[in-house]
Amino acid sequence: MALIHAVRRSDPAWERLCVQCGLCCYERQEVAGGVKVMLNRPCPHLNIDKGKCTVYERRFKVGALCRKVNLFHALFGRRMPLTCGYVQRYRPWMRRSA
Repeated sequence: MALIHAVRRSDPAWERLCVQCGLCCYERQEVAGGVKVMLNRPCPHLNIDKGKCTVYERRFKVGALCRKVNLFHALFGRRMPLTCGYVQRYRPWMRRSA
């Protein structure tokens, strides 16, 4: 139950897991063996230089493709990059070696 409590939608600790890489703000396409991030198709609200959303506080209202990352995505989402803070936290077996 502690895990569920720790990842409530409004929990600031959950939001802090995001490393603000911006990769989830690009269109993605499933391909054989994984997912291709379409780096030529960013969300119009993404500040590419900073890797941050320009409408972050209201992103779910104005970003047509913006979706909240939840625990299911963190654990099983095929479209999540390995460098994602949520993946790093909840899929330790997938962490990249430094």
